[in-house]
Amino acid sequence: MCADVHAHALAQHYHRTAAHLAAEAEAPNTYTIALRALAAHALDLGHQQPALALTEQAAATATRHSSTLTQSFIQSQLALAHARARNRSHALLALHNAEVLHSKAEQNPADPFGSYPTAALHFQGARTLTALKDHAAADRAFRSSLRARAPQARRARALTVALLAESQLLQGNLEESLTTWKRFLIDYPGLRSARAAASLTTMRQALRPYSTHPDVALLEEQAATL
Repeated sequence: MCADVHAHALAQHYHRTAAHLAAEAEAPNTYTIALRALAAHALDLGHQQPALALTEQAAATATRHSSTLTQSFIQSQLALAHARARNRSHALLALHNAEVLHSKAEQNPADPFGSYPTAALHFQGARTLTALKDHAAADRAFRSSLRARAPQARRARALTVALLAESQLLQGNLEESLTTWKRFLIDYPGLRSARAAASLTTMRQALRPYSTHPDVALLEEQAATL
């Protein structure tokens, strides 16, 4: 929650505290999840090497002590960390491992750490493929994530749609991107999310070179009212 509203120092404090408490309680599964959260936040802030080191530490601990589901959760983050560090083969291997482990894992939604939704796995895969500049494959993964996403998950859906629109535009598919951005603006009202707000800003900046296009002008008008 803190990271989503860009309270980054507080978010890091909570992540570190969670990891320390889990270590003191000798709860390795919780410890690996806390490390993964800390690593994911560090990666989002651009600290690639520390994030990769933390994720590798989490993966090593998970292999020894965690459930198959948790290992999948960690491997998907390891894939993204390697992709951001331009370690393509390691990224693809970790993503493959995450998918295989996920297919074998038992889901227990009653347990706070017992569920890793398929939509979330596809989303992480799409982010990994985007970092590897395999945009066509990333688009397929984003679409798979959207198909699996629960209808009530508006924030997650909006963020996924925004990244899909960005990916489409990077490939030169302006018309397709505009259609996707329209979907984003449907979900955006009512969301209290700094990440969603950042996606709105990204949309306006990315579409600025196409300002003479009538649909772009309409999107800009709509965005200006939000």
